[in-house]
Amino acid sequence: MTCVLDPAANPYAPGAGVRPPLLAGRDRELAELDRLIKRARLGYADRPRLAVGVRGVGKTVLLLAARDRAQRGGAIGVHAQARREGGFLRALLRDLELELRRVRGARGQVQRALGVVASVAVTVGGVKVSATPRSGVGDSGDLAVDLLELFRAVAQVAVANQQPFVLTADELQELPDAEMSALLVALQRSSGEGLPLVAVAAGLPGVHAQAASVESFAERMFVVWQLGPLDDRAARRAVVEPAHDAGGVEWEPAAVRRVLDASAGYPFYLQHFAAAAWDAAVDTPIREHDVRVGVERGERELADSLVSARLERLSERERRYVRALADLGPGEQPSGAVARALGVDTSQVGSARQRLISAGILYSPAYGRVAFTLPMFDRYVREFLDAI
Repeated sequence: MTCVLDPAANPYAPGAGVRPPLLAGRDRELAELDRLIKRARLGYADRPRLAVGVRGVGKTVLLLAARDRAQRGGAIGVHAQARREGGFLRALLRDLELELRRVRGARGQVQRALGVVASVAVTVGGVKVSATPRSGVGDSGDLAVDLLELFRAVAQVAVANQQPFVLTADELQELPDAEMSALLVALQRSSGEGLPLVAVAAGLPGVHAQAASVESFAERMFVVWQLGPLDDRAARRAVVEPAHDAGGVEWEPAAVRRVLDASAGYPFYLQHFAAAAWDAAVDTPIREHDVRVGVERGERELADSLVSARLERLSERERRYVRALADLGPGEQPSGAVARALGVDTSQVGSARQRLISAGILYSPAYGRVAFTLPMFDRYVREFLDAI
């Protein structure tokens, strides 16, 4: 019996930070999260985790999975994302207020914790908390001290409910130095005091060194998870299993292989191209022809959405830098090689390079080296600029 594919039933989840139907290839990290949550529930502290990888490997999805697993188990789970324009602490305080109001029982500890949230909110500014600030706690003006007092207050609620407190912090590299310092100090002291706090942060390659440059102890503070593209087995699962679960839809092996090759195993591209192949297909099994049509459409969409939106905001000098880096091929490149391709000295393009890093288009994985934050971006840059 032929199964006609309904585009509305497409099970894949293209997009940045969108949780896929199957979080394939991250079993080790998820198992470690479960162990950390269990240890915190038993009263044992542990080192924070730091997920490191380029864009498109699923860092945000992993952090959200950590928060969701915590909440489903009855724990306090909060998530905040750093942005270049600020707002990390305000997002953290808003999420904490919502989570604390969700807690059942331990009303005295909850009210005290809400008071501390309100105290820190006064210092941070720009966020309103529906609680009376607690005088003398969380209002010192020293952000590291105030965050530690906040974590202590939330931990007391968690302990009263025999549950841990799970904090996830995304895009850590975007934190201003002062906020990063305060967060690192508060997390270190929380571990030293044995608070039932499970902390998981994420950032681009180089964020670990960046944290260590802000606070030297951060070099030893984290257990680092290096996230990269999925291996073939995990990538196949990410493509095949959601379709099967969505009504028994099958994939021809050659079609799966084509998606894996087009995506290079990166979860962001896997979801994008698998979704495009589903939309191009008429019935099951999804065939290689469907993938070819879908990938062609998907690549045009990516060139338009990923590249045009970024390049339109750039100066001509910055565009030339991007093109020169793209022409050097995939992966990280020496900054000097980019300058030579432009026919100038490295010092003459330093300001353009820094602006591109600040814009989130490039990152510096090591001293004197540069790369695009999104893998395969070099190809889309070349295709887009060649077409205009």
